[in-house]
Amino acid sequence: MSLPLTRKDLMIVNMGPQHPSMHGVLRLIVTLDGEDVIDCEPILGYLHRGMEKIAENRTIRRGGIERRGDRKRDSIRE
Repeated sequence: MSLPLTRKDLMIVNMGPQHPSMHGVLRLIVTLDGEDVIDCEPILGYLHRGMEKIAENRTIRRGGIERRGDRKRDSIRE
């Protein structure tokens, strides 16, 4: 990031979701000059919610794992 030398009072702020379960999913490193946004660098994370464990004891009707990729391949073959 190259900034003009005339800017002296730059502030770097970390921003992101405020909910505890969303921690680590999105981080924005924002560079500010007063109220003006000079730069914004997004850092994307991953939220593992344990969906495999939740779906172990469920049927497909109750929200279990569906294998949609197989259906698409089968329809292409037909």
